Amino acid sequence: MNHYGGPTALACGVATIMAGIVGSLVYRWNGGEFLRPYKSTLLMFLYSGFDMFLITLLTPQPDGVIIANALYGPMTFGAVLGMLLFTMFLGEKKEEAETSDELKQTINDNSDRISVNSELIDINTDRIIEMSQELNEYKDKVDKLEQELSDIKNKL
Repeated sequence: MNHYGGPTALACGVATIMAGIVGSLVYRWNGGEFLRPYKSTLLMFLYSGFDMFLITLLTPQPDGVIIANALYGPMTFGAVLGMLLFTMFLGEKKEEAETSDELKQTINDNSDRISVNSELIDINTDRIIEMSQELNEYKDKVDKLEQELSDIKNKL
């Protein structure tokens, strides 16, 4: 008969269930907010040690101590790094969402001004086009006068 999970199956199963319970409790104690990266990383570091303690306690001996010693370093490093990256990513996404909400609110608050300003932009655009045409006409007249002056100068 094959046995799936190996000698640490019970310890890892218990540790996973307890991690869910601890995470839920910490979330509730923190007022429904996720922990900051440094706090979640510290919690993961401590929980990783507790996980190794469960492996040592619930795995048949001497395998439990040998397995916990072999796994502790790499598993703790990976778990802590993963938690740090996850919480940093989560914080960044939360900031983006808040910025987006603030921008939407600002646009909603200023929608009347935006429509008035767009009308003024349309009016000013028409005036700018008119002035540009007038300037081109004056430039043509100045160019014509310069040419006439140049012709008179050459005749003298």
